[in-house]
Amino acid sequence: MSITARIAADILADPQLVATADVGAFIAADVLTSPKIIAAPTAAAQIAAASPLINPRLLASLESAPDQTIPLQISDRPTTGQQTIPLRIDGQRITAQQTIPLDVRSIVESDLTATHLTWSATVMLGTTDITTSIVGTIRIDAEESASSICTFSYVPPDGALDLEDYEAQTLTVDISTSAWTYRRFTGVVDVADYSPVVGLVTIRGSTNLQGRLEALDRPTIDALIGGYWSSAIFDDRATGYQYARAQISTVPAEMHVDRAGALRVVDWQAKATPDITITDATRFNDTLSLQRASKRDLLGRIAVTFQYRYPLLRHREYRVTYAGHSFCQYAGFQTPTVRDALTVQALKTAVGSTSWAVYGLSYTAVPDSGTYTCSGIAGSFEWTNNAITTTPMLSGTWTLAKRWAQDITEQYTMTVYAPELEERIGEVQRDETYNLQVRYDTSSFETIKTYTGPPAGSSKSSALAGDYVFYPTAGAVDGRSAAQDAMVVAMHKAATELRKRARRTSVSASIVYRPDMDLSKTVRLESPGLTAVGKVRRVSEVMDRERGALTMTVELAISRRLGAEGAGDDTLTPPGQPAHSSAARAESLDFPLRIGGLATSPPEAASWDGWITNRRGTAEGPVYQTRCSVVVPNIPNPDRAPATVTAADTYAVMIPQDILTLSH
Repeated sequence: MSITARIAADILADPQLVATADVGAFIAADVLTSPKIIAAPTAAAQIAAASPLINPRLLASLESAPDQTIPLQISDRPTTGQQTIPLRIDGQRITAQQTIPLDVRSIVESDLTATHLTWSATVMLGTTDITTSIVGTIRIDAEESASSICTFSYVPPDGALDLEDYEAQTLTVDISTSAWTYRRFTGVVDVADYSPVVGLVTIRGSTNLQGRLEALDRPTIDALIGGYWSSAIFDDRATGYQYARAQISTVPAEMHVDRAGALRVVDWQAKATPDITITDATRFNDTLSLQRASKRDLLGRIAVTFQYRYPLLRHREYRVTYAGHSFCQYAGFQTPTVRDALTVQALKTAVGSTSWAVYGLSYTAVPDSGTYTCSGIAGSFEWTNNAITTTPMLSGTWTLAKRWAQDITEQYTMTVYAPELEERIGEVQRDETYNLQVRYDTSSFETIKTYTGPPAGSSKSSALAGDYVFYPTAGAVDGRSAAQDAMVVAMHKAATELRKRARRTSVSASIVYRPDMDLSKTVRLESPGLTAVGKVRRVSEVMDRERGALTMTVELAISRRLGAEGAGDDTLTPPGQPAHSSAARAESLDFPLRIGGLATSPPEAASWDGWITNRRGTAEGPVYQTRCSVVVPNIPNPDRAPATVTAADTYAVMIPQDILTLSH
């Protein structure tokens, strides 16, 4: 059953419904076919805008039928609840004005997916509405992590034309029906061109993602993206846009300027519940396309090598013991006698000619002048100490020390891999290398010898031959914490790259125009042969005002792990500091006394160390040149030469699995 009615325009302006000029009402044809009305046993209504006729078959039932409701869409009016609309039925016995109860409702899914819409576009250039001057189509293209682009041509006003006046002006595009208005583009004019042949200005608008990010400081970008950054991984001179690009490369997300002109960061992973579901009824049947990622696009692992270089400051000590001789030997009353005693000055001079330092000297001095006794002789003797400018010693101990810097490279290998992908594609690896070097001037540490003990802040290392060591790795920019942070950044960057490669499969379709479609949406595409759920990667739309046509193409990014689901590492923690060691050594030395002129004295050697002197009286053997000879210990090459120590670990990354089912 059906009844054809006409809602008269003069009645639609009835003040009972339209009280102000900014409220308009319409009844959408797609809504008026609601099953709630069609299924009514006594009446079914269809509003036909072009028909003044009434089907008489239903008149008899109208008089006795209960009130029926017709869904009514009211634009720009927040009112909800039941409203009434005046209705005049022409050509029948009913002449008095009748009313039909109408339920006023909010915009629902059917409003956005209607296959036939009466729509209009509004294009604002600066503060000027140029909609009526547009010729042809308005095209808008949006893509992940890129500026959205809007292009159209329009007839400029008569008179002088300065294209530079257009550029950098704000540009917005809205689309409206009687039920809704949606902003589709907010940006600025990037380029304006003019064709003198056809007399049209072609506008290219952009959301200016790069410019928007360029204007932000780093704390603002940090808050927006929440990624990872290190000057050891990225360029420390990076501008706002480069800094943001670096940050976004470390998190599984994309950034864009949305339809309203706001900066957005959206996760790659599809939502558990799709925002929009598109079925065969709401897309063009021949446009569904699947583009699978090739094996060349996929990547199973990234081996990150990070080298941390710094000078290891080493301080080596030997405690030296000089047993020397007795006072009675020096006095000539005990054999073997000693003609000359070692002096403090001679010792320091000898050590000073080397690269080592001497400190912590403790000695037994030759006694002052006086009366003394010695075993083996009767009575006492008078002793006169003739040392005026020197300090002779009988025995002593001191510390011999040396400082140097050893260049250390800690090499970390962190293999970030996706085990599920490698099940199918094999071990496809990419290598990345980064480094951080500590800037530290070691010249003064190695050359100044006026110290009197180990360096401040150093500690004794049993693993490094008992040396006192100091790591100059506390700097904010090049310190160990900065190195740790850099490795975390590098691993997150690698993990993000693996996930990015895994979402190169795409599903696209031309769909019935959706004014709420954008890059933030998760979409479910359903067809008899394919079902896919993914985040929108790209949206292209065309508004053809001349033909009254709206077209839209969406592309979904589909993440696929290929293999069986596995567990990933919850945190990406760098390996621990690798151990560095040296061969063990003796930490004490003897400083010998060598006496010439004895019958048992060996021939003198130039390589000797120690205090070299002769006996008192007539020589019975080789006579030596009296001298203090300090032969410093040799530092083995492995303790001085640049050294590399290594550490390695592997990290599993879980690849999200989006829905993609095929059937035939």
